[in-house]
Formats: sequence, C-alpha cells, structure tokens
Amino acid sequence: MDLWKIYPLTIMENSTTITSICSNAYNIFLTGLSKNDINSIKMFDATAKLSSGILRGNVNQYGDFDECMELDEAQYCLAEIDIRPLWRKPFLKFKDHPKHRVPGFTMIRWGFCIPKECSNKDLENAIQEKLGIQSRIRPNMCQPAKKEPSAMTYGDLYAKLFFFVIVLAVNNICLKLLGCFSLQRNYKELTTSQKNCNEIQALHGIRALSALALIISHKVMALFYNPYINRSVMTEVNSY
Repeated sequence: MDLWKIYPLTIMENSTTITSICSNAYNIFLTGLSKNDINSIKMFDATAKLSSGILRGNVNQYGDFDECMELDEAQYCLAEIDIRPLWRKPFLKFKDHPKHRVPGFTMIRWGFCIPKECSNKDLENAIQEKLGIQSRIRPNMCQPAKKEPSAMTYGDLYAKLFFFVIVLAVNNICLKLLGCFSLQRNYKELTTSQKNCNEIQALHGIRALSALALIISHKVMALFYNPYINRSVMTEVNSY
C-alpha cells in the first residue's frame, strides 16, 4: 500500500538523493500545485497515475505525453521500474516472467512529467529512495518540451552536397528501379492467374489462414505492452 500513498505526487519531495537544483524546481511545482497554478496542474495531470486493475495486469501507464510537451518548464520521462521487491503473498504468482512475447508484471513502464531541471538520474534516485525499488530511465527517454534548433555545421553542408551529387549520378538507375513499381506495366501480371494441374489447391487456403492467424496473434501480443485491462487472465491463457 506504500505505493498508493507515495506515487506519484511525493515521489521526489524532500528527497536527499537528488540535486539541489532539481529539488528547488520540484518544490516550486508542488507550491504551484497547492495554489492551483494551471501549469503545475498540467504537469501533475500529465504524469501517470495508479489506475484500477493493477493486480489484473493494467501496469503500464504512460501518462499524457502531449500535455507535458505543452509546458516550457517540463520534460517527459519514461521510467522502467522493477517492482519485484513489492510483491507479497498471495500475489507471488505474478513475480515470474511468462514465456515468449507475453511481458511480465515485474518490469513496468510509467510516464513522469517533471521539471526540466531534473535529470534522469534524479528521478531514478528518488524512486529508489522513496519506494526502495530499482528503475532505469535512459537519457534519451527524457524529452524536454522544446528543443533548441541546432545550427547547421560545415559537415552538414558537405553531407548534403555529397548526397546531391550521388542522386544526380544515379538518376537514370533510379528511374529504371521506379519503373518496377509501375502499375501500368505490372497490372497484367497481377491480374493473371496461372494454375498448375500438379498443385494441391487446398494448401493455398491453409497457407492463407495460417498467415492470417500469425498476423492476428502478433497484433494481440503487441497489445500487452500497452496499458491493458485483465492482462493476467490473458497471460494465464497464453501460458497453457
């Protein structure tokens, strides 16, 4: 139950493992939140919350990325958090990872909208201090609201000039390659069906159904990586 008490509002409050710059910025955020400052409310609203159905697999919560990107003073960080130390009886059956592509319940992904003065290490340290669990936040998974436009260098100019020359040199080859995708040229072959008397026609139907089943299964498995309800039931079904 400590997770429900601490997360997400006080995750970095009074933390001794974050930098002073980050601590000051987070205190300003909390002060603004208590005064109903609209930007602070948006930061809190954009941060993922503990929703219903956690014990049934609804563990990945990404928050609202676009809302966080509207704030100049904020950044969005996606954290991968290992919650194995938090499992207690009778929920230990979720502790082991299921097989194949069905993701487990021990590594979850949460989205944080935090002040831009805080680094990914600040958030990692705060999670470790407050919750006692390990997390991993890659530097490229923290994105500030606005990025400064980078100035063009001489290397960029040379690279563009080089590719421009290459395009001119292979222009004729490119035109021939593009002709392979011409509908006018390929329409006749696409609409012509040739039958072989030695073929077993039923195999084509079986092959088509197998390909369709494969596509559907991959689509369903991919949904497990998104916020999902009753994922524990789906995991048990796939474990048989």
